[in-house]
Amino acid sequence: MSTITAGLFADLGADVAGEAFGRLDVLVNCAGGSRTKPFEETVTADLDAIIALDLRGPWVLSMAARELLTADGGGSIDPVR
Repeated sequence: MSTITAGLFADLGADVAGEAFGRLDVLVNCAGGSRTKPFEETVTADLDAIIALDLRGPWVLSMAARELLTADGGGSIDPVR
């Protein structure tokens, strides 16, 4: 599991942003990846890793930033596709 999907630095990043700026206006979720191998060689662990990075990663970061994003009654989470 990567550091993004495990949330190891998500809370720290939100804390640093809060201390530096006092609020957070936007969070851009721009993490993603894939495995480059033939489909027939793909195993469940490959799919799990892709889903963890592409879905769990943005959720973990969004949850860590939610209090800063809503502190002033606004904030935006923008997925990059």
